[in-house]
Amino acid sequence: MVIHFLQCKSLCTLLTRLWAQAHDINDARHRTLSSYSLTLMVIHFLQCKSLCTLLTRLWAQAHDINDARHRTLSSYSLTLMVIHFLQCKSLCTLLTRLWAQAHDINDARHRTLSSYSLTLMVIHFLQCKSLCTLLTRLWAQAHDINDARHRTLSSYSLTLMVIHFLQCKSLCTLLTRLWAQAHDINDARHRTLSSYSLTLMVIHFLQCKSLCTLLTRLWAQAHDINDARHRTLSSYSLTLMVIHFLQCKSLCTLLTRLWAQAHDINDARHPHALLLLAHAHGHTLPAV
Repeated sequence: MVIHFLQCKSLCTLLTRLWAQAHDINDARHRTLSSYSLTLMVIHFLQCKSLCTLLTRLWAQAHDINDARHRTLSSYSLTLMVIHFLQCKSLCTLLTRLWAQAHDINDARHRTLSSYSLTLMVIHFLQCKSLCTLLTRLWAQAHDINDARHRTLSSYSLTLMVIHFLQCKSLCTLLTRLWAQAHDINDARHRTLSSYSLTLMVIHFLQCKSLCTLLTRLWAQAHDINDARHRTLSSYSLTLMVIHFLQCKSLCTLLTRLWAQAHDINDARHPHALLLLAHAHGHTLPAV
């Protein structure tokens, strides 16, 4: 094990240095990475890889899914999964830090995001992506829709769907929080919306959007109106319609609640709440 580790360390360090020199980022005098820094990065990667692989194998053995003879995961597959995760983590962390620095939000001294916080965010995203992808594949296999040979969804397509959902969730959550903070309604101590509540609202919206879009497409296909080549509705148009519907529904619900609270009729104990609400919308209630 030690010899294997040192051989990997020597080879990885050599390749990393050659790569860094080819990209002109191996010179500490110009504020790039020194050879010592590159070596520490390689050792850290190999230590993480060894530890994560060991923990992953122990977990897989405990759940009886580490035996290729029974069509479960082999040790080699588990090792590849760990390496892939660490590579994604390293690349995503680097890109996230560069993005944060470009937008001047990577400095904890100015109450923005620290590098540690950015790293935790990337790990959380990748863990969610891995778990969601696994659950989505199991669900697709259980419903016999995970086989590209039969014109159903491939594993690659399912993975892209999960990444798209998580990216939308992350972006929508960020925008929602910024909007809520700008309007002073993101503080649970003052009986407004907490960040957790905002996140749940975004997830609920995206789940509704995904489900409604799927049902709308199935309905459109069943009625032969989901083909832009025949001048009917494209999938993109159907998706926009669903998003517009949900936005209107969410906005109308919010406005109605705010109006009801302003008029003190947002209380089920109020005897005339339903009557006043119906009157506000121009409706009359049937006689009982």
